[in-house]
Amino acid sequence: MKRLLIFFMMISPFFFAGDYYLPEVLNGESGQTHVGILNPNRDAVTIEISGYDTDRNQIVSDVLTSLPGFGYAWLSVGDLFPASGVTISWIHINSASDLDVVAQLEMTGQKSVYRASTALGNEAYLPHIAKNTNMFSTTISAVNGTSSGVTTIMQPKPFGNSAFIEEHGQAYGKGSENVLEYWSDLSEINWVYMQSTETAVAAMEYFTYNEENKMAALGLNAQKGKKLRFLHVATDTTNFWTGMVYINVSAYEVTATETYYGAAGNVLKVHEQVVPAGAKVTLLFDANNQDRVPAGTAWVEVNSLVSMVGYELFGSVNGGTDQTFAGIEGSYSGMNRLYYPLWGASSSEWTGFIAVNIGELTDDVTFYLMDVDGNELASTQKLGLEPNSKTVFLGADLFPDTNLWEQGAWVRMDGAKSQWAGFVLRGDHGGDMRDYLVGVNALPGKNDNIKPRVVLIEDFSASNCGPCGSMDRELDESNFWENYPTTAKVFIRYGTWSNDPYYTTHSSSDMRDRADFYGVGGIPTMLVDGIYEKVGAGGVYPFFSTRIDQRRALPADYDIDLNVNFESGEVNVAVHYPGSIQSGTHRLRVAVLETEYTFSAPPGSNGVRTFHGNMLDMLPNGVGSELTGSAGGTQNFQLQYSPDALNIHPPTKFAVVAWVQNDTTKEVMGVAYQEK
Repeated sequence: MKRLLIFFMMISPFFFAGDYYLPEVLNGESGQTHVGILNPNRDAVTIEISGYDTDRNQIVSDVLTSLPGFGYAWLSVGDLFPASGVTISWIHINSASDLDVVAQLEMTGQKSVYRASTALGNEAYLPHIAKNTNMFSTTISAVNGTSSGVTTIMQPKPFGNSAFIEEHGQAYGKGSENVLEYWSDLSEINWVYMQSTETAVAAMEYFTYNEENKMAALGLNAQKGKKLRFLHVATDTTNFWTGMVYINVSAYEVTATETYYGAAGNVLKVHEQVVPAGAKVTLLFDANNQDRVPAGTAWVEVNSLVSMVGYELFGSVNGGTDQTFAGIEGSYSGMNRLYYPLWGASSSEWTGFIAVNIGELTDDVTFYLMDVDGNELASTQKLGLEPNSKTVFLGADLFPDTNLWEQGAWVRMDGAKSQWAGFVLRGDHGGDMRDYLVGVNALPGKNDNIKPRVVLIEDFSASNCGPCGSMDRELDESNFWENYPTTAKVFIRYGTWSNDPYYTTHSSSDMRDRADFYGVGGIPTMLVDGIYEKVGAGGVYPFFSTRIDQRRALPADYDIDLNVNFESGEVNVAVHYPGSIQSGTHRLRVAVLETEYTFSAPPGSNGVRTFHGNMLDMLPNGVGSELTGSAGGTQNFQLQYSPDALNIHPPTKFAVVAWVQNDTTKEVMGVAYQEK
């Protein structure tokens, strides 16, 4: 039995929304392929699935034309294209909405999964050429996904003569050749750069090994990034090995920083590696190689000033009892939701769900077992997962109700505060020998159950402060107010000096409370959600935009309901507590603002006429009201201000902002805003 390792790579980051390509499928005597299609949207989607046979004819499947919200389909190529005598060579799936598409290649006793490419492009990085041709053969498969001919050239790195894929001269042509058909000497070839004259090509590579009954597949999806993560390192080096590779595909030499993490999130080692342009770095971790990769490593992060391409392989040791082998692409991004497109729990099969907290915050997560119709069958919550930690959960442990196992189709994980990356492994329990292991990265997404965070900006300023005026003009000229409306941020300006028009009998003591709270020693001083401080003018817009975007990606800890009667000045606030409460003293603060006012002439020496978010009063004062409720509960507050006393520029454009702040850490944990 041959061992088939498939490297799949989509060409170039030119994305067509809703287009997915499987450049290689097994069907007929060579084996079979199952296609998994997941709809990660809450709404139903329509789907068109086309197969291309060996004569480049298009066959449109009518077996699956839609999926419900969160729906899933798992169908063989034979099911999708039941006509007799048809040999499907490659598949294109189209939808108006995003999907997650994977393919499971199957041979006798063997299975392997890779993710479909999400675009056509005009370049690709084929990362592996097996140089030992006595034991391995490497095949490059590439399709021209368009209705016209193109020219595709392959350039071996670092040395070798260029070669052409002749089949791409025809519409929908597929070339699939052993690399020895292109180059007779592989000794100086580490990887291959593929380039096409048009945005037309999807490609993959695979290699076979005849001595052991193993199969592994790897999808690369044309991704690359300056921050690359290898999410899996097999710590049991007695029985398993792990190989990680990253390639500098830029034209510049760069120093990459490798950080090795333990499962608990602790840093085991930091290594600086000079990587010449076009160079390939290999990290091997097994019983005989533990110098570069330290013992106990659970995952690795590589940072660089240029984009890198990465992938990893892992499996049972050669000569061992088990026959397992798998590959996954490098991880380049994370979000607060993960879609795991595989499931299996039975007496013969297991599934493992791996989650890595790549963010900065401790988080609680919830796993949901989903069926093919998008229904939630069961859920399990895991609390207190630390930053940089990696956790492995067996599907049977997450969802122990055996009555649900056959109904399950896939798994969703929802985080709360942090950013997550992950992958899923599936294998057989076996007896004396385990036959297969398949793996694929989890698809990151946005947790739409979380109410978006509103970010609070506090600005200590004055109309006679020159740098404050420079800051105001920078924000105006950069369209800050238009780019970040009050649905994204709330801006509070504290008039700090006694000659400022907003330094009044109502606001002055509250302003001093807030300045003392932060220890403000000079102006302008700006705080984003209480924890990010900038002092002085210059670079204000990049500072705000970066921090606002970072904070917007996180959910609020507290949900706040705000109801203001602007005629009477009555303010009602309901603070809804989270399921678990951070340590520290938490307070509610409420400020009455004038949203914006433009003076006919500058009121101060810095020349500024228009002022935003001017604090008029704080309720009951700048110190605020301490929260005394319990987790999961609600605490209500009723406050009052005088609309007549604060009507300084009739008719004043009033607004009220309420926020909860942890006075111990200064972090703002939830914001509510209402304008008149």
